[in-house]
Amino acid sequence: MIKNVIFDCDSTLTHTEGIDLLADMNDVWDEVSEITRRSMESTSLTVGDFEKRLELVNPTLEQVQDLGDLYIANLSRDVKDVIKLLNETGRNIFILTGGLQPAVNYLARYLGIGYKNVYSVEVYFNQKGEYTGFDKSSPLVRAHGKTRIVKQINKEYGKSVLIGDGKNDIEAAGELELFIGYGGAVKRQKILEASEIYIECNSFAPIIPILMDEEEMKPFRQGQYRELIERGLNLLSDSVVRK
Repeated sequence: MIKNVIFDCDSTLTHTEGIDLLADMNDVWDEVSEITRRSMESTSLTVGDFEKRLELVNPTLEQVQDLGDLYIANLSRDVKDVIKLLNETGRNIFILTGGLQPAVNYLARYLGIGYKNVYSVEVYFNQKGEYTGFDKSSPLVRAHGKTRIVKQINKEYGKSVLIGDGKNDIEAAGELELFIGYGGAVKRQKILEASEIYIECNSFAPIIPILMDEEEMKPFRQGQYRELIERGLNLLSDSVVRK
């Protein structure tokens, strides 16, 4: 059994890209979304990209807190139930993202994931709630940052699977027992090509039969998770690409 299940946040757990939503609030969507697209699909993220996006957006603390509600309002289908079931099977659930800490922590609390298992980027505000900067030392604001953190998780807890949609997720694949690409929010051809397993539908239900064999699923198929498991099995044949 793969003990650790690591989820990306933006365009994976939730269908939104948080920084782009903040950019839209402050009328800089075109500039910011282009940096996001490039970093997700080709060049990966750099400290300069991260800094440039936040300088353009210049978010307030209130806006970042509101982003947590938007994350929840735009959850991918079945996310909460999948995480609940995986927790019941004894797996360790993590969020690993370059998203902004206040919003990601809010989402994690909603999903029942402890803060110690959430890796995101700390941002700073003054007493007026005005943006003043971010943690430039975080590995998550540069290329291969997720790889470093996956190594830490593996060392402490054992083998891991990661579900994500971006180039920085692919970069960590060498440290994973399994990489699952997620295209239910945004389909990226390079992620499809690099994934051992690729989910094309807007549902996390297929993750259950991917990670749990028939024997492990059996006790759950007659209870509250019956519909979730059946949906996952159906989607596994219809909407999942295996290499």
